[in-house]
Amino acid sequence: MPVFRHTYLGRLDSRTKLRQHAIYSFFLKSVLLKLHLETISMKPIILSILTSLLAIPAHAATYTYDFTAAFESRSGTNAASTIVDTAAGFSTLSGTLVLDDTLVSAAATSATYGPASITINEFAIGAAGTLDGTRVDNIGGFDQFVGLNDVPSDGQYYDRISFIIRDSTAAAFSSTVFPNPLVLADFDAPTMLFTSSTTASARERIDFRFTDLTVRAPSAVPLPAGLPLLLGGMGLLALVRRRKSS
Repeated sequence: MPVFRHTYLGRLDSRTKLRQHAIYSFFLKSVLLKLHLETISMKPIILSILTSLLAIPAHAATYTYDFTAAFESRSGTNAASTIVDTAAGFSTLSGTLVLDDTLVSAAATSATYGPASITINEFAIGAAGTLDGTRVDNIGGFDQFVGLNDVPSDGQYYDRISFIIRDSTAAAFSSTVFPNPLVLADFDAPTMLFTSSTTASARERIDFRFTDLTVRAPSAVPLPAGLPLLLGGMGLLALVRRRKSS
């Protein structure tokens, strides 16, 4: 039996982003209250800067997971040398999975989020590891988190990597909110898929089962772009007031 291990090093959900935005708002409002402007004409400038700054939305976060996976099954056949053939040379794989929690679209039972990427330590996968996005399905009969990688129509050659992390008991998700963090033990079918094709009758696939999925600390949320401008303006006002008082 694989040993599932999860280490949660950081959390940056929507509530945290709202708290950060509230802190910025409180700071800026406090600054405005404490500024004793002697020139009334300067107030619209400051208010314009504050309005622009507060209108900036919270930045999306990316999450990097380190993973290991073990060979599970292979199906299909293809005479060409493909990514499936390369992966078949390994009984275990390791690498990273990078996810983006930017909401792209939402429906009643599913939501699609920003692009993702997979890297494999054992061999280079190139563009095959670039995913179009991820999708949370909270359907009722099962829950799953899917890595989306568009596949061309039959007859075209392709190598693709994706993943389907599924819970057949439908207990993993209570909504379509971006899962943060992903806890491997919550799923009974956490699968990474390698697929290849040259024609409609020459498709093959190999599955690896995730045995470890460990999230790193989320990427830092950058300061709002308007904050340096505000601070610079405050410094200039202070200099003007100092010259007037002297």
